[in-house]
Amino acid sequence: MEIKKKNIMQVQFGADMYSNVYISHWGRHLEITLQDNEPDGTEAKFELQMSIDNARSLVKEMAEDIANFDKEQEAKRLEQEREAQEAAEAENSKEEEVAHE
Repeated sequence: MEIKKKNIMQVQFGADMYSNVYISHWGRHLEITLQDNEPDGTEAKFELQMSIDNARSLVKEMAEDIANFDKEQEAKRLEQEREAQEAAEAENSKEEEVAHE
């Protein structure tokens, strides 16, 4: 039997989240601070520290994921516009048929 320990913390930040990034030239690492306040006054603050190489990898992955998300959203928007246009054309076609009768 193999036993593994997992420590998972899931946090959902609101629109008023504060973020800050600091690059330490001396320590050659990157620090990320994420902070938000709950309506009840509870403060959540996370300070992450990682190597510059890990930060580069994280930023690259985030940029790729966001770009893919944006492409998917644009494709959905275009599909909805196309469907709306087709529905409008079908409605106009029905109205023209009724007018010619």
